[in-house]
Amino acid sequence: MRRRHLIVRLLIVAGILVLDVFPLNVARVRCGAGPGGRNSGSQDHARLGIDVSAFTDMNGLGFLSLEKTKPWGHIVADVTERILLARGDKVYVTFETGRSVKLGDLFTVFESPCEVDQPLSRKEVEYTVKFSGRLVLKKEIMPRLFEAEIINSCQPIQVGNPIIPFQPISPCVHLASPQPGLSESSGPLKIPVVASKNLSSVLGQFSILYMDYGLRHGVHRGNLFQILSPVQADPSKDAPLPDEVLGYVLVLDAGPETSTGLVITAKREFYRGTMLKLVDLRQVLKRFLTYYSLHYDKTELENDPLRVLNRLAEQVGPRADLPEAFLLLLKMPKCAIP
Repeated sequence: MRRRHLIVRLLIVAGILVLDVFPLNVARVRCGAGPGGRNSGSQDHARLGIDVSAFTDMNGLGFLSLEKTKPWGHIVADVTERILLARGDKVYVTFETGRSVKLGDLFTVFESPCEVDQPLSRKEVEYTVKFSGRLVLKKEIMPRLFEAEIINSCQPIQVGNPIIPFQPISPCVHLASPQPGLSESSGPLKIPVVASKNLSSVLGQFSILYMDYGLRHGVHRGNLFQILSPVQADPSKDAPLPDEVLGYVLVLDAGPETSTGLVITAKREFYRGTMLKLVDLRQVLKRFLTYYSLHYDKTELENDPLRVLNRLAEQVGPRADLPEAFLLLLKMPKCAIP
C-alpha cells in the first residue's frame, strides 16, 4: 500500500514538472480537515483551491512561535511499555490544572520547542514546534488523568512528550492576493525564511518553511511569495541588478505573528535567511488580462483568482507567457471551496 502511494505521489510530481499544456483537472476531493474544506457538491459555483495533500502532511506542519509553547498536558506512561510509540498504541496523559477536556477530544503530540535565532539580526530568539502525532482521549481514569490512543504518528512518540489541542488545517488552499494598501509606500513586502520543518539546513522543492510575519503584518493563508537570490552586481554599472527568482512559496497557514509555507518550486537549493517577496496575484493577473484584451470580473478576480487564471490560459493558449509559478498552479491538483 505504501509503495502504491509512493508511485502515485511520483506521478503527480512528474506531472507538475511537465509544463507543456494548461488543462485544469479539478479533482473531486473531500477536504474535510478544516474550515472551507468540504466539497460543495457544485463546483461550478464554488471557488477553486490548490489541493496540497499529495505534497505535505497538513497535520504535521509544525509552526514557529515567538515564545515557548505552553503544553496542556503530557504523556506520562504507556500500556505497552515500549520506548518508541506509534499509531494504535495506548498511553496515559495528564493535564494541567484548569484545562477543560472531555472524552473524544483530539490532541497533537509535539516535541519540546527548539530555539532558533532570527537569521538577519541574530538577536531575537524564536521557537520551532515539531509535531509527532495525534491522540484521542478514550477513558477518564481520574480527574486530569486519561487513557488515550495514538491515532496518527509522523515520527516516533515517547513518554514525556507534551500535548496541545489539535487544530485541523484544510489541505485545500484558496489563493489570496495581498490586502489593499499593504506596503504601498515601501514596495512589496519582503521577509526572511527564519527556519524550516525539522530544522533542515538545505531547502528545496516541497520544503516547509517558517516566517516570523503573520496576519498582523498582512501575510495570509494562500499568499504567494517569490524566493529571491541577489545577483552579483557588475562594477562597471551604476544601477543594481534585480534579484533572481529561484522559485515560489505558497502560504499554508498564518497566525497573528508567524506563518508557514510550502515551496512549490525551486530552481536550486537555498538556505534560511533567504528573502521572500510577496506576489500581488491581483495585479499580475490584471496586467495579463489587459495585455491580451480579455474581459474579467473584478469580484471574481478578487475572490477566485485560480478560476480567472485557468480561463486566461484556456483563451490565450500556448502563446501566454505566464510566470512559472502560474504554470505550476495550473498543473497542481484542484479542490472546491464553497
